[in-house]
Amino acid sequence: MKFLTITTLSFLSLTTLTAPTLSHSPLRSVILDSATFDSVNQDRLIADITVRDRSDLVSIEEQGSLSPSTYQSHIFQGVEGEDIDIEVTGRQFRPLIELYDADGQLVGSSEAARRVAVIELDLPTTGQYTLVVKGTQGNDGGDYQLVVEGYDIRMPSASSPSN
Repeated sequence: MKFLTITTLSFLSLTTLTAPTLSHSPLRSVILDSATFDSVNQDRLIADITVRDRSDLVSIEEQGSLSPSTYQSHIFQGVEGEDIDIEVTGRQFRPLIELYDADGQLVGSSEAARRVAVIELDLPTTGQYTLVVKGTQGNDGGDYQLVVEGYDIRMPSASSPSN
């Protein structure tokens, strides 16, 4: 079976997008790299949101080292409604991560896990967010890797050790 892959779609407004005509083509399916649609009709797709190209996805990776009985903060800018994924992998300890908004309100936290802590959420407001990395045990510490993925994020400051 042959496929047509569409990797970039963008809408100027919430309108109907006419899909490529497949009836007179050897192509019988269309694969969308990333999209959300209200419905799919025979030859058209009806979008409910703006579709973004995966090439616009921002992936920020940082390495860190946590001393026992401390935590580290990472600050980034985000946009309201932005779907973000945060992952911290601890090499010698079990990480715990918490996400705070600009007012210091906790907006997300990971569950205690073995070596990987994850937060997946839609940001509630536009502004600065602080991600706190710490160990699940009070005396945990060690090296870790932080990965933050989203479309409208910026990480202006590197990690800073805190007590």
